Amino acid sequence: MRNSTKKKSSVTTKKRNTINKIGKIDDIYVPHTIKHHSIKNVDTLVNNLDNINNLDNIENDINQYNYIFEDDKDKDKTKTKIQTKTKKDYTSILNNNYIWLKEERKLAFKQGKGYGAGTIKEEVSACVSLLTVRPSIFIDIGAHVGDYTREVLRRYPNINAFLFEPSSVNKPILENEYSKLPNISINFCALSNNNGKQNLYYDKPGSVLASLTNRRLEHFNIDMNNNETVDIKRFDTFWKTTEYKDTTIIDYVKIDVEGWELSVLQGFGELIYNMRVIQFEFGGSNIDTRTFFQDFWYFFKEKNFALFRITPIGILPIIKYAELDEFFSTTNYIAVNKKYNDIEIIDKYQENIANNQNKKNLNANANPKPKTYSIKNKKQTKSNKKVSQIKPHIKKIYNKKKK
Repeated sequence: MRNSTKKKSSVTTKKRNTINKIGKIDDIYVPHTIKHHSIKNVDTLVNNLDNINNLDNIENDINQYNYIFEDDKDKDKTKTKIQTKTKKDYTSILNNNYIWLKEERKLAFKQGKGYGAGTIKEEVSACVSLLTVRPSIFIDIGAHVGDYTREVLRRYPNINAFLFEPSSVNKPILENEYSKLPNISINFCALSNNNGKQNLYYDKPGSVLASLTNRRLEHFNIDMNNNETVDIKRFDTFWKTTEYKDTTIIDYVKIDVEGWELSVLQGFGELIYNMRVIQFEFGGSNIDTRTFFQDFWYFFKEKNFALFRITPIGILPIIKYAELDEFFSTTNYIAVNKKYNDIEIIDKYQENIANNQNKKNLNANANPKPKTYSIKNKKQTKSNKKVSQIKPHIKKIYNKKKK
């Protein structure tokens, strides 16, 4: 997926600088209310799309649709005309569906749907922008070879990070890079909603597609015909083995486990209420695990989390669930715990519409339109009202009619 410049989120942050132990200036974030300005209405996104000039020529070429009704000469002409118009519009879309699909895909991408591959920097920036404190604990579930953790450590070198990766091929890669760092804990297991062992399926050793589900990817010429047995754990079970307590706040969680994200969330148990920000992936692997965005929506709604989608032009708040959100191409979401983050979502688009309407109402009340009498209304013109009471421009017409 192509990289795209991410528009800076308009989140107000209060911070001050301090010198850390190695002499580098760190930012210490002071808790505050986040006033998050949402992306403008979809209409604005549509206006940003390139002009579809090809459609003008297609619409003007009526003759290409006439052949459809050549055998209907005996039918009523008006009916045939209506049928031709209907069929014309339908055929126009069929003959040129590649244009519509291209624009539909472009619009979806700008909304963050399918914007999820090769965007680690944008993902971390989006998550950090929704934190009200400097993160001290980070959980990387589905660490793979540690690329995401590397970006987090680049920004917060002293953060306490816990990495989870079940692949035996990726194990030495992670150990080679992170085993000597005292603030990094590497755990070679998969997380889920139960404890035990399970098969990890993959197309090739160390694959980014590795999943606890044997995915059906023949349509991409990919066979998940390799597997290995791995340990699986619940996160709340693992957390009890650490030095941290059940009441410890976990600042930042990232989940990318190829379709098993919901099971991982369920395995958090009551600890999920102690988590500030959770990033998770949704996409094609959820087809194989039969999990839908609706499942995530209600899961987080019940736990008082706000949902955002990461897009190339900002962070998009998901205010309500819609079936259009069931978009099975790699998409990243952020769940924000309202318990710790007081978020006020401001929709500038709707706000401007309301302000403009209020201005119109005020102007209408301040300058009411003068009442006029219509000459077309015979009852009114033949009433007992004197001509002098009629407005000047109406009076002239009235006099001409009278003559």
